[in-house]
Amino acid sequence: MAKIELPYSVETEKAVIACMLIDHEAAVYACNSVTETAFYVGEYRRIYTAIKGLIDTGSATDIILVAAKMEKSGENDIVPKLAEIMSSESTSVNISKYIAILREKEYRRKSIACAEKIRNAAMQGSVEDINKAFDGQEDNIIKDTNILPVTAYLEEALKDVWKNKKEGKKFTGLQTKFLDLDLMTGGLQDTDLIIIA
Repeated sequence: MAKIELPYSVETEKAVIACMLIDHEAAVYACNSVTETAFYVGEYRRIYTAIKGLIDTGSATDIILVAAKMEKSGENDIVPKLAEIMSSESTSVNISKYIAILREKEYRRKSIACAEKIRNAAMQGSVEDINKAFDGQEDNIIKDTNILPVTAYLEEALKDVWKNKKEGKKFTGLQTKFLDLDLMTGGLQDTDLIIIA
C-alpha cells in the first residue's frame, strides 16, 4: 500500500509561530486554542512548546526568552531561525484564521490515523478491536461545526435593529405596556422563555 501524504501546511504553521513571536496576546490565544499536536513540522512544534512553557510560567514570550528556553533543551543557534520566522509576518491580525487551518489539518491527520486503525482492526482484529477503533474516531469528531463567532451573531442582531429602525418600529415583539421594559427588550420576543412570577 502506498504511503499516505498527511495533510499539513508548512506556511500556516510558520505563520502561527511568527504571530506568537511578535505578539504575546497572539501567543496566549494560540496556546489556548491548540496543542503541540496541531504542528506537524517538528521544528515548529518545538518552538510552540517553548513558547507555551514560557506562557505557563507567566513569562514574556520575546525572541530572546524563547531562544534561551530552547537552548536549554539542546537547540543551538536558534536565534537566526526565530528571527527569520518572525520576519515572515508583520502583524498577528490573522492568527484566528491561521489557527482554524491548523485545527482542520490536525483533525484530518487524526481522522486518517483512526481510519488506519479501523482498517487494521477490520483486516486482522476481533470484533472488539473494531469497536474500539470506531470509539477512537468518535473522540475525534468536531461537535461545534455550526458554532459562529460572537461577532457574526452581533452583526445579525445589528442588522435586525437597523431594519426595524428604518421601518419605524420601536418594538419587534409583544408589548407589555410597561414602557421601560418594552424599550429595554423591544417587547416580548417569540424566542424568549418568559416566566411571570
